[in-house]
Order: sequence, then structure tokens, then C-alpha cells
Amino acid sequence: MLDNFCLRSNDYSIIKHLDKSFFEKRKFIFEKIYNQNAYFLYNPEDSSNKSPLRIQIYDEGGCIIITRSIRKWHFGEKSLQDLDLKTFIDAIKILSSALEIPFELFCQFSFSMAEIGLNIKVSEECSNILDMIVGFKSSCYETATYSGYKKFKTASFEIKLYDKLNQIIGKKNQRKFIKSTKETEFINKNEHKNCLRVELKISHGKNLTKRIGYKTVGEMINNFNELYLYFWVSIQDLQFSEIYTKIPIFDSENKSDKEFMDYLKIVGINMIGIEKINQMVSKLKYRGMRSKIKTIYENPLIEFSTFSKKRFCMNVMGQIVLGLIKSDQTKFAKELVPQLRLNSTYNTI
Repeated sequence: MLDNFCLRSNDYSIIKHLDKSFFEKRKFIFEKIYNQNAYFLYNPEDSSNKSPLRIQIYDEGGCIIITRSIRKWHFGEKSLQDLDLKTFIDAIKILSSALEIPFELFCQFSFSMAEIGLNIKVSEECSNILDMIVGFKSSCYETATYSGYKKFKTASFEIKLYDKLNQIIGKKNQRKFIKSTKETEFINKNEHKNCLRVELKISHGKNLTKRIGYKTVGEMINNFNELYLYFWVSIQDLQFSEIYTKIPIFDSENKSDKEFMDYLKIVGINMIGIEKINQMVSKLKYRGMRSKIKTIYENPLIEFSTFSKKRFCMNVMGQIVLGLIKSDQTKFAKELVPQLRLNSTYNTI
């Protein structure tokens, strides 16, 4: 679940060995960032992974800050895997070993920012789901909407949703970055699937402690599974627009101009609402319009999606449970499901 993060330690006794010579002797995994007392750290156990963590040294070695995505650092940029408890511990052990800090001492590092994310396989096109989501919790959350993304944020918290597969294998990325046989296989396997990425970003250490109850690496390891419930409770605050409860689906391949125009008419009718349309038609002189609109609207060739917030929540619950089972946490998954249902907007889930 953990993705981007910001870790820090001000304990000189733990990090005093991280001087210039330490990094120079380990150039095979550390890369100096030009004109800064900072380095990129590449995963020493995966030479093909080009997603480094950033190590910044402050106050003449008295403070270290580690940033960027621990998930990408561990699995690679083009991966749909999420960190569970086991893989999170594995990643932290590799990280502490690369910095030659004993694991027990590294567990004392504190978070000043944590991003909790989950890749969710959904039963609807991501673009349609993003259209349905119109708000989060209350008006104090600033809305940031741009192509393929939805984000709602305050000064210390944000929730972001986007099409994960489009980010990885979109046409521009595909031409520019996808080169290896492994990456080509990834495209062929996933390009027709729907995977919505949901990320909760909690900034400021005190706010992190307030929201999830802990702030050190060790505390997160001991309470890692509680992140699933926090994630679940948070997505309940997403607001879905009822106007998008039925979205016409249209495959334009080998379709005629008339079929496309009929589809556009159905979209317009659906957006306004058939009842409102009928009220408007009743005031027209031409009484046959109601029959014509009914014929267009009930076109058997046009399919409608019935995706809703309830369906979305069911997809999220399914992904959480499946992920836990795959990570050999079946017992915890069984214990968590009643809690998810108890904290659900819909008591029928």
C-alpha cells in the first residue's frame, strides 16, 4: 500500500557514516546529483530497475531525508504490484542494508509524508469512473481535474485517482520508453484492462500521526494492515454524480454515420434525463416527437453501464481481499471483511 514517502532521521549516531567517501565507494548503486549533497539510490537487487530513491544529506551529516516511491524502487516503474506487509518489510531491509544501517535502527526513521495507494481492477472504463467522481468529503478540498486525473486536496491531505495503465502504456510512453521484451509482454497482457490507481497522500508528521496513529517505520510495520481500513474509510468520502449512473457505451469501429449520430443523441437525452425531455416535448407543437425520441433512446444496439459508487466500493473491497489472500494473509482478510462492511456507505456490501 505504501508508495511515495518522505523518511528522515536526525540521529547522528545512526547516520554519521554516510559521508562523501561512503557514497563514492558505492557508485554501483549511488549516483551523485549534480551540485547537491544528494544521491540517487538504485535498487541493488534489480539492475534493470531505473526508479531510484533520493537520498539527501543536511546539516553536515546530521540529518538524512529519503524521498520518492518505495513501491517503484522495489517493483519497478512499470509494475501493477502494490506493497503488502511482507514486500514492504523486504523493501525496507534492502534499503537499510544499502545504507548500512541495522534494520532495527532504521525502524526508528520517521515519516513526514506518506502516500498510500492501491491499483484497483475495475469493471468500467477508468475515464467513465473519473467522470462520475465529482467531489470528496466537503467543499474545503480544492479540486484539480485534468486529462485522465481527478485530485481533491487540502494543505496536508490529498486523494488522487487516475488510469494507471494509461500512465504506463499510453501511446507516448509506449513509443518512448517501452523497449524490452518484458515490457512488451506487459503491454500485450494489460492494454485492454481497466486499472484505476487511487492514492492518499498525507503530509506533515503530526497530521500523519493524527490520521493513521503512527509515524515511524517500525510503527508502520507493526500496524501495516490498518492501512487497508484507513484506505477503505477514506474512499467512502468520494462523491459520485447521479447523472452518470448510466453511461452509453459505443464502439465506433465499422459503425455508420447514422449510428454515431444516434449515439450522440442518446448521450444528450441521457445527460438531460428522459423525464425532463418528455416535459419539454409536451410543450412542443409536434406531438410525434415523443415517439421519435423513445425510438432513439431505446435503441437495442446501445448498451448502458450501471456503474455506481456501490460498484466501485465492491471493486475496491475485492482488490483488498484478493491482495491479502495472494500475500498469504487469508486469516487477516477474513477478519478485515466485517470491518470493511461495518465502515461502508452501503450496508449491503
